[in-house]
Amino acid sequence: MRNLPRAGMIMIGLLVLLGIGAWLILAARQSGSQSESTPSAPNPQAAAEQALETFRQIVTSENYQALGFQTPDEVKIAQLGQPLKVLRVPLDQLLSFSPDRKPEDLLVDESRVIYPITVNEQVRSSIAVEGTDQQWTATDFGNPKLITALAQFQQEPSDFIVQIPAFSLYFIARQSDNLLLLTPIVDDTRFGFKTGETLTATQAFEAILPFAKKYNGLPDG
Repeated sequence: MRNLPRAGMIMIGLLVLLGIGAWLILAARQSGSQSESTPSAPNPQAAAEQALETFRQIVTSENYQALGFQTPDEVKIAQLGQPLKVLRVPLDQLLSFSPDRKPEDLLVDESRVIYPITVNEQVRSSIAVEGTDQQWTATDFGNPKLITALAQFQQEPSDFIVQIPAFSLYFIARQSDNLLLLTPIVDDTRFGFKTGETLTATQAFEAILPFAKKYNGLPDG
């Protein structure tokens, strides 16, 4: 049996580190997170506040660690942290990138916001809400490793997330002096990214573009 290609190993490592495993999300949904207990709300904040009450019902002595808490009772005093709007870069947009193009033009707003869940100001878990206009609903609960990695580089209320799903990439993003800046939340040797080392979006997209052109949809790129 041949060894898994290096890029495949990196991809698996990212998935494990970021805690993107669907089983956490499914566990929450099967516990009623997508039921009538989380009705739609008129805005993201209201939806997240409703979802936090649902989260308190989801956490049990069996799943509290998987959902990011240190004890089952921590969720009782949990609070919503500073929200992070999620903007995505689809593969087709990335393939159209050139250095003379504004990187902001690649970002697609899919009306998704992630709220850190904090206990004594320490990030434990997260709630994601999605919607448009007056209809916002919680979609995901948990993902403690991902939100912890993101929150450590969140500095301003205006910070947001840039996600590139094709390569399982997440960045904390901000605007500064008319530049879009991206901060990688994990090391990624594929593109030369180092945790916490901020670069311009143009630099990041230029590093990713050669891989995007060869991308075949498989984990090993």
